[in-house]
Amino acid sequence: MDSERVRDHNMRPQKTWLFLLLGIVSWLVISVLMLLVHFTNIYFKALILFKSFKLEFDFIERLKEFLQIPIMIDLINPFVPLLNLLSYFSLDFGAIGVTCVGAVMYVNCD
Repeated sequence: MDSERVRDHNMRPQKTWLFLLLGIVSWLVISVLMLLVHFTNIYFKALILFKSFKLEFDFIERLKEFLQIPIMIDLINPFVPLLNLLSYFSLDFGAIGVTCVGAVMYVNCD
């Protein structure tokens, strides 16, 4: 029977500390990932706004100036070439049958 089984209490404090440490580390990792998701969401919306207003300045350099935290700059630098490449794409929504004016407004704001 399980109730009569002798329990093994070896390394109980170590298991407790390991559980607490892993819990704190996973909480920190998830928090940083969520922060990056929010920054990405803000960045995407800002790119759409700046594209629709036809403002001419280097958004990546402004973002680097704004984020003067060295770790954030190190996190952003690998994605800079990708973001520069994505900024040159032009989407044709008519090819997939999108006729809503609001869906293509940021592209066609002449």
